[in-house]
Amino acid sequence: MGTRRESGRAGGGRRWAVFGWPARAAGLVLALALAVPVTLPAASGAAAPILFGASVSQSGVFARASHAQITAYRLAEEVINSQGGILGRPLRLVIYDDQSSASQGVILYRRLVYQDKVDLLLGPFSSAVTFAVAPVVDQMRVPMVAPQAADPKIWSEGRRYVFGVLPRGDSYLNGAVELAKQHNLHTLALVYQNTAQPIAAAGGIRERAKALGLSVVMDESYPTDASDFTEQMSKAKRLGADVVIGGGYINDEIGIVKAAKAVGYSPKMIALMISASDPNFIKELGADGDLVSGNTNWEPYFKTPGNADFVAAYKAKYNEDPYYDTAASYSAVVLLAQALRAAGRVDREAVRNWLSTTKTVTLFGDYAVDKNGLQIAKQAAIFQWQKGRRVILWPASLHDGNLIIPQNFWQK
Repeated sequence: MGTRRESGRAGGGRRWAVFGWPARAAGLVLALALAVPVTLPAASGAAAPILFGASVSQSGVFARASHAQITAYRLAEEVINSQGGILGRPLRLVIYDDQSSASQGVILYRRLVYQDKVDLLLGPFSSAVTFAVAPVVDQMRVPMVAPQAADPKIWSEGRRYVFGVLPRGDSYLNGAVELAKQHNLHTLALVYQNTAQPIAAAGGIRERAKALGLSVVMDESYPTDASDFTEQMSKAKRLGADVVIGGGYINDEIGIVKAAKAVGYSPKMIALMISASDPNFIKELGADGDLVSGNTNWEPYFKTPGNADFVAAYKAKYNEDPYYDTAASYSAVVLLAQALRAAGRVDREAVRNWLSTTKTVTLFGDYAVDKNGLQIAKQAAIFQWQKGRRVILWPASLHDGNLIIPQNFWQK
């Protein structure tokens, strides 16, 4: 049935408490990103907790990539409780491990609603698991904010209770195709993981390349358990592709870069779709990750409400840098809390109506959805790692640097 991770525990069983934080972090939590009135909690033990339920891939192929999601969920839970909870009641998260399995995710979301009696739901990791869970959530009529799903197909069947946070997944690397055109890079090697979100992004890449007159000279997918990409990078080298574009999650995106170096392939641009923005990407690759480009939906320096305090508190708690998956997941918890406060009671239909109609700005950025719950207010951006910093190249409204095209990717 999956492994249950009780509220208040991070991976490995270590217990976190707000009052155990470093002093500088404790001073930050009261300022964090819940731009709504706060009701003080009732006397200890007098109020039953409000339950948010989720399944997160803490084992299996998505385990490493999902780390930022569960840490963000935990931080949001602690911050909300430090501010008095929701409607005078503490928040408690009930989180299971779906083992990166869509079928297990379906089982666990049913368990959360029917057995654990959670009030509201937070989404799982990946478009693949969310795609399987979404119709079940609709059937159960329990609102779910899904911060780690971007494939628009999830919402194509007229969802009513599932709400996105990320930009459309088929637009993730369209900006990289635009940059390739601007810099006279004409040929693309499209290599991507054979799962829902990478497939959606690959479709957008093909369409944008065709519209701009660029050639996709290689178009190949790989399975989720792929670990050796030398064959794909050798082929891209033989074809002389100017740009390697695509990828999937952190292990395979690191693997693509390592394979390109191993076969002596130096493209003019490497653009990866999901995990290149993860700080662990550049930590593991070091200089070899420099000048790799990727998609980003958020940055620590964005001037969104509560963002600076969130970044500081996250670093103090986990001793690591947040990135866009972290900010999106934290904001999902905040959105559910805001919806409950707006309703003034635990009312699933009132929460659904608020999430369906509200236009707001979280620390992650703009939030608004279409009639099916698909996020429509946010645009993906393209960055490039430059000396350990993510420099946004596109769109022009967020631009803070220019694309660097290396003479040799491995001799910078």
